[in-house]
Amino acid sequence: MAVWSEINYSKSVSVGRIDAEYYQPEIMAIEEHLNEIDSIPLGELGKIICSAFYPAAVDLYEEGNVPFLRCVDIINHPVITKEQKFAQIPIDFIKNNKSIRCLNPGDIIISKVGTPCFTSLLDESMPSSALSRTVLGLKNIDTTIVDPRYLVVFLRSTIGFNQLMRERELTIQYQLTLERTRNIKVFLPPMTEQKTIGDILTSYSKKLHESNDLFTEAEGIFYNNLNIKTNNKHQLFYQNSFQDVVRNNRIDAEFYQPKYLKSIQYLTKNKYEKLGDIAYLRKGHQSRESEGDTLYASIKDVENYLVDTIDKTITTERTVFAEPNDVVLAITGATIGKTGVNATQNKIAISGDLVLIRSKKIPSYYLLVVFYSKIFQSLCQRYTTGATNGHLSISEINNFPIPIIDEDSINLISSKINKAILLREESNKHLEKAKDSVEKIIYQTRYGNAGTRRNN
Repeated sequence: MAVWSEINYSKSVSVGRIDAEYYQPEIMAIEEHLNEIDSIPLGELGKIICSAFYPAAVDLYEEGNVPFLRCVDIINHPVITKEQKFAQIPIDFIKNNKSIRCLNPGDIIISKVGTPCFTSLLDESMPSSALSRTVLGLKNIDTTIVDPRYLVVFLRSTIGFNQLMRERELTIQYQLTLERTRNIKVFLPPMTEQKTIGDILTSYSKKLHESNDLFTEAEGIFYNNLNIKTNNKHQLFYQNSFQDVVRNNRIDAEFYQPKYLKSIQYLTKNKYEKLGDIAYLRKGHQSRESEGDTLYASIKDVENYLVDTIDKTITTERTVFAEPNDVVLAITGATIGKTGVNATQNKIAISGDLVLIRSKKIPSYYLLVVFYSKIFQSLCQRYTTGATNGHLSISEINNFPIPIIDEDSINLISSKINKAILLREESNKHLEKAKDSVEKIIYQTRYGNAGTRRNN
């Protein structure tokens, strides 16, 4: 259905935007709501910062000790906790590059480039963390007028998120600027109401933490069965025979990294089976997201060992479906090895960047833990090919060794993962409740108790 807005030229000049997307009716409605009630620019609630130029740091991740927050760490994590797996850079690198900014627990971070407009709170458990150029930070928050937890929920609600989306600017790719982010309007209800909403976010975080603990326990059972006691470290110098080079048809030195060989030893020293012998594998099909009747998942929908397909559908006849309890594995780009399970009751079409793995013999939740383990991830790194955009072939994945531990341990691992997933679902309900509460307060403030929430 066609939609349109009419605005005065003077308004487009005053805001510095002439693109039609900026004046969509639903966005204009949000602006109208916030103009009618008490709201304050985000920039007045704290100091918005970002890192400027710094040298490439990817090669330092192995030796780093300070979390290096990137856009990918924000999108699916309203609360950033120490349990997440971050890129890390050395503290000396930060000291030697003064343009790198840092945040502390209680500060807020917003994704800036790539997939912008997502907001997160640094949990009290987090250490001081550095910002990459793909994110913005909000520090020195005035907690006398705003609860940071409420602010995160507001910025993730329809009203806050759509404002951020509106203020993106398109250069090579969409991104947020400091100035436009400062102008985002924030509705501030009384502190008692802010605290109530903030407490819901805390409940979300608590459930999530319990879920992560169960997953960690499941991983521990797996590692104990393989008697893994030390982490395999990256070595700078090593040698291999020419015979191995010929046999593997690989001349890249990284393929023979000792830590990868050690991982294979762990996986194969006891009973194991090749993945292709215990599971059905099939590559997904790339499709354009569209209004359709088929749920669809791509790499960015795989997070925290789950496949999340909220509001994403396609219309296509060429599909590969992940049935309930099927596992998917990312096989392209920087996310190779990323794994999730379809914990819904629906079948989900998967993109060509994912491989469907349907277990024939052992519980899918056990496979999920195996795939998430560092030693299995090492295999994914070892067998990745391609320099510009890495790729993992199904033929290689089929031959990956899957250790078969004792049945009681497999069942215990599966039980813990099942509980972890249920807790994750509960936590997501808390988050949605918090966002709904923000929107309800805003519309009731403008329209009174008779006001109804609109779907923005």
